[in-house]
Amino acid sequence: MSTADAATNGLRQDRDRYALLAFCWGDLLLTIDRDLRIETMSGASEALTGRSIAAWTGRPIDDLIDRADRGRITGMLEALTPTRRAMAGTVRLAGQQGTVTRVSMAAHRLEGGSDRIYVAMRRLPETRPRLRRRRMRSRRRGTFPGASRRREPAARK
Repeated sequence: MSTADAATNGLRQDRDRYALLAFCWGDLLLTIDRDLRIETMSGASEALTGRSIAAWTGRPIDDLIDRADRGRITGMLEALTPTRRAMAGTVRLAGQQGTVTRVSMAAHRLEGGSDRIYVAMRRLPETRPRLRRRRMRSRRRGTFPGASRRREPAARK
């Protein structure tokens, strides 16, 4: 193996190691340019948005984010300075046919002349209305762990 081949192999291993590390947290990884357009995307694009990675490349990040969260997320990304990281909390992604997927989002801008922003998104569990109703009933009765108030059982007559 030549020196150039060894160096290339080393770079590939480093790239793979960093990609694996990133996917330990994120389901979807993006690189965004200075105009907030998606340069690259890796991960579960179709599962989260209903569209392929190729369909997202070159599009504004606003197209990916649900209307209710666009202003907040755009503002956060525009204000991000080099060497800074931002956690956006819960973000809704705009899917096809009006579907919305909730994700947690983190963004980081590196120092070194590149205006790229690196973004990781992680799918959040869906809330089920039936489970939510059951929890609310349990809280009212005081039987749910962490309930705000507990009632003593009524004395039997």
